[in-house]
Order: sequence, then C-alpha cells, then structure tokens
Amino acid sequence: MKPRTIIQLCLLIAVGYTPSAASAQGTDAAGYYDITDYYLKNAGFDTDFDYDRQATGDTSNDVKEVAEWTATHTAKSMAVVATFQWGSPKTFYEKAVPTTASDGTTDGGGLVICSALKKALTYVQTMTLPTGRYKLVTAYYNCNNESQEGNSMLGWIPADGSSSVVSMLDNFPYGQWITDTVSFTISESQKGSIQIGIRSIMGLMGESAMVAIDYVRLLRDTPYSDEYDSWGATPTVTTNRRYARGATMAFGRMTASIADGQITERGFCYSEQPNPTVADQVTSATLENNGTIYWLRDLKPATLYYMRAYAKSEGRRVGYGDVIKFYTLPKGKVTFSMRTSGDAASDRIKAAAQTAIDWWNNLTEMK
Repeated sequence: MKPRTIIQLCLLIAVGYTPSAASAQGTDAAGYYDITDYYLKNAGFDTDFDYDRQATGDTSNDVKEVAEWTATHTAKSMAVVATFQWGSPKTFYEKAVPTTASDGTTDGGGLVICSALKKALTYVQTMTLPTGRYKLVTAYYNCNNESQEGNSMLGWIPADGSSSVVSMLDNFPYGQWITDTVSFTISESQKGSIQIGIRSIMGLMGESAMVAIDYVRLLRDTPYSDEYDSWGATPTVTTNRRYARGATMAFGRMTASIADGQITERGFCYSEQPNPTVADQVTSATLENNGTIYWLRDLKPATLYYMRAYAKSEGRRVGYGDVIKFYTLPKGKVTFSMRTSGDAASDRIKAAAQTAIDWWNNLTEMK
C-alpha cells in the first residue's frame, strides 16, 4: 500500500471513526522579570535564517520580511534587512556579521539592519500591556568600521497617540556588542507597539552604523500571571471526539469561537499526564482533508497520552476543549531490502521505498 493511502486511512478514521506549567521567569539585577515569551514572537531572530553558514557572496538593496514583525517604513533602496546566522560568510554591503552572539555563544543568529539617506527602518509588534514598570532591552553589534553613528529606534509606541518612548542611543562602537535599554511606565492598561529598528544619520550607505540585533526582551517589575496579563473574552473550544493515532503520531479536529475579539492561535496540547495545558507540549501543525486536522508528531510508541484542543485570544486568554485519552501503537518493524545498481534512478527508488517504510512504522504496528 502506498504511503499516501496510509495517510488517507488515518484521515478517514479522524473524519468518521473512533478507535477502540508556564516557563520560568528570571529576574535581572534590578528585580525585573523577563516576560518576553508571553508577548513577543521571534524575539531572538533565531529561526528560518535568510542567510546561514552555507551562504556566500554579498547582498545589497535587500529588504526581507521579518517573521512576526510588521514593517512601518517604506525604505526599499540602499538598505538591508535580513536574518543571518552568526558566522555566516555572507556579507552585506561587504560587511561581515559577528561570529558569536552577545553572550559569546555561536548558536543562533540575529537581524541585520542598515539604511542610508537618513531613513528609518522600523518594525513593530502590537499588544496590550497591563499596569507596570517596563524595560525594553536589545543588543546591537556595529559591523561598520567606517562609522559609529546612527539612531536606535527601540521603543514603546502607544496606539492612542500619547507620547512614545524611544531610545536615545546614537553611537554604536565598532566590533563589539552593546546593550540598549528603554524604560517606560504604564499607569492603566494600554494598547501599543514594541518597536525595533535603526535610523541612518548620513546620506550614503556606509556613513552610518550598520548593525546586527541579537534579541529584543520585554521586562517588567511584576512577573507574568494568567490573571493579571490576560483580558477580554475566553475562546469557546470543542475537541472533536473522533481522532486517529499511530505509533508516533496522532490526529485530531477541533472548533473554536469567541464572543468578542479575535482568536490568534489554535492547536492541540498534549502530555503523558491528565489535563494538558499550553505549558505542556503543543502543536499547530495541520493537514487538510474535509477540513483542518491537527497533527501531533514525535510521540512515544506504546505510551498513554492525553490531548485536548486549545485556542488563544488576542488578550492571551486560553480556552480548552475536552480531554481525549489514548494510547499510541507499538512502533512497526517493517524492513525492506533492495538490490541497487548505484545509479540515480535506483537511488531515488530506494529513497522512496524508505519513505514508505517510515510511514508504515510510524503509523502502524505491523511487523
């Protein structure tokens, strides 16, 4: 049977048949709590690099989209915005990115950003923040040995038009990491945008600082709590009782609605313990077959699991559906052998056969 047929069988089961804690919040020296993960996405610029360590050559006039961040500028020429893996040989306007992050590690990467013509390149994420004293912190590395000047655009931009709080940093020493911090206080719950970016101070490329940004962090004088930080209506979620499971995968359906506002995230949470929450394992991976099917992967074979649907509102309220208890199957032990001639065609056939076997073993207990 073809792998596609196996998948279809699981999907059909999901359609019509039923088989017989929050992350730690550390504090800085001043007693502020890191709440970045609760409010910002892609705050470390560490995934889906535009240029990794295998990239070569030079780039210019290269303004990429930044995942999860919305551009609030119109600059397209004489500018670069892209994510680079640390140590990438790829250069921008012949400038090299740093080989390490601000903490000295070599993993990950950052956002490279530079412009000319006195243009500002700015990106935002919009949210509602409750009362508190806040700090925005980022780390810059100036890759340009010809200029240290420029303006950091790190800041908090209120949606109601009240005074914005933007960094005063205007000097970026060459070849070293520096930290930029913006402090602001919110006396009543306020909607606004966290902004990152840089403004050039001269007309030509290379006459201003050309920086890499390691991260953006949001700190507050009180720790995150579901009661304090969430607002608005809670989504109503229904876990469809029809599901399918294999040895290392499971499939489920759900519906979610909200009385007021928007749902920003849907998925399934799962755990080996009863009543899983979004603090456990979650997935938003989907397949389409007569509607959306959520796909749990990398499960342990022959193991008891609990899963349920969840949805998050724009106010970070989480709604849950009913819990489904299920056992994954023992993993299949199907193998194959094949005589090959070593040419490209036989290699492709062997790879396809291996893919088919992998589907069998991960979705069934056939031996």
